[in-house]
Amino acid sequence: MTRVGQTISHYTITGELGRGGMGLIYEAKDTRLDRSVALKFLPDELLRSTAAKDRFQREARAASALSHPNICVVHDIGEHEGDPFMVMERLEGSTLDEKIRSSSLDTKELIDTSIQIAKGLEAAHSRGIIHRDIKPTNIFVTHDGFVKILDFGLAKLAKNQDVAPEDRPTELTGAGALLGTVKYLSPEQALNRPVDQRSDLFSLGLVFYQMATGEHPFEEDNSVGTINALINKEPPPIGQKTGRVPSGFVKIVNRLLAKDPDERYQNASELLEDLEAISSGGTIAGPRLTERFNPRILLPVLTVVTILAFLSAPWWNSPPPSSQPTLNRLALLPLSYKGPPDRSNVATMLPALLFESLRSNSGLEVVSFDTSRSYAPEEEYALVATELSADWVLKGSL
Repeated sequence: MTRVGQTISHYTITGELGRGGMGLIYEAKDTRLDRSVALKFLPDELLRSTAAKDRFQREARAASALSHPNICVVHDIGEHEGDPFMVMERLEGSTLDEKIRSSSLDTKELIDTSIQIAKGLEAAHSRGIIHRDIKPTNIFVTHDGFVKILDFGLAKLAKNQDVAPEDRPTELTGAGALLGTVKYLSPEQALNRPVDQRSDLFSLGLVFYQMATGEHPFEEDNSVGTINALINKEPPPIGQKTGRVPSGFVKIVNRLLAKDPDERYQNASELLEDLEAISSGGTIAGPRLTERFNPRILLPVLTVVTILAFLSAPWWNSPPPSSQPTLNRLALLPLSYKGPPDRSNVATMLPALLFESLRSNSGLEVVSFDTSRSYAPEEEYALVATELSADWVLKGSL
């Protein structure tokens, strides 16, 4: 359903700017202040999801608590006929992902963009807000070179932070939920361990590496391999990919990508100090990283590989006999878990990985996992099928 041409509150929608898994963004005219703004709505398929609505509210509250040139401004939040919407500053330019894909960044642009992102993160972290989904598609570069961090939908409040109650983003996810984008998870996120601002800095290291080389250092053919690489492997040396990056920047990226949070920069201020040093022609000292392997992840990886192999077997992809009805839409529920607490990350990883595998390999339409994971693992099949218009409902235990 398009909203172009509608007037919502005092905003007249004039066009569509973009759409993604968690939002539809429109250009609109603020008739009161006579300015152009961006309106963000939830996709129609997520409007029935309490978790998705909570995340949407969380994004608005977290971003509106921050006032910084390198963070996208949220002006207002409202609701129209039961649909929540967010009013943001209208940005003109492209995402960092689009910029990386279209052309390489020269050294000055690389360092300047990195400094601006770090400044935005420093501002968020100083308010006790951890982003948890730093990636190129959540970073916007305007036509005049200003960098803006977007999408605080997964943000959480760091422990022991003195932030006013009205500024605190509320928690929306249950225990054991795997948050973030697989390719940009920190090792501690992938293992479902507690995270702090250093997790954002690891994700930022992945972004910096991609800005410098045009490639992701840990991306594999599937999510299982990517997670294993994030946890256990070291990135290919940047010098093997390109010779145009300053050695100081290489040291910064290596430190950001340390598997152990204690070996990374401990805050964005430390990172900024080094970035500004190399920007002015100075030098920095960076730690040497060593190859490491974590045998504790072996069982989770083997478990996931076994299940994905099962799902990709020929019988799964075979078309149904002509005498049978065609069943095309599947909903995947969270797994119930009974086992040692230190292995609960397996149950956390599996549903997200299964969702990706089913969506790309099964030939089925798969209900967004942001929607289906709001149901309990033991929910009745019939209820889920009816509410999500699903032909198949897949649930299980571990």
